[in-house]
Amino acid sequence: NTVVTICKLIPIFVFMVVVVVSFKAGVFTSDFWGNLAANVSHGVKPSDVWTQMSGTITNIMWVFVGIEGASIISKQAKSTKEAGRATIWGLVVLSIIYIWASILPYGVLPQGVIADMSAKGTDGTTMAAIMESAVGPWAYWLVTVGVIISVLGSWLSWTILPAETTALMANSEHTLTK
Repeated sequence: NTVVTICKLIPIFVFMVVVVVSFKAGVFTSDFWGNLAANVSHGVKPSDVWTQMSGTITNIMWVFVGIEGASIISKQAKSTKEAGRATIWGLVVLSIIYIWASILPYGVLPQGVIADMSAKGTDGTTMAAIMESAVGPWAYWLVTVGVIISVLGSWLSWTILPAETTALMANSEHTLTK
């Protein structure tokens, strides 16, 4: 898990550095109030809100799977107090990274360009496409490899979680029968 986490964080850290260095306030604020006014005046359909909410919930579940895994296997830690503290810190740091990685790209490329990248879907992740447009094709592959490692790490976590919860239930049942 440590190796997977490091391999996941390297592309994210590089992405954060690239978007901070490439950030342009003019791009970030261009038509900010115009977009807000257009959205308010045209109204938003409830189905649009539901689509956005369900997509966001799906992303949050994917992003926070490591927190779930950490809390479930925390019983194996030397100190459950330290495991709890590490889980809280992980949640805080992950939330900050997630918020920054979601907002800062709008200072690198206009919203329409990012939306087009996201809509294509065949070009890999939007993060990889933003990186490629900012610094070149090597960054695209760095993020793509990071995503592959992340998926494999999540697969490992999802394999461990059922085994661990089953073991916890068995140990709990064994303790109750004593």
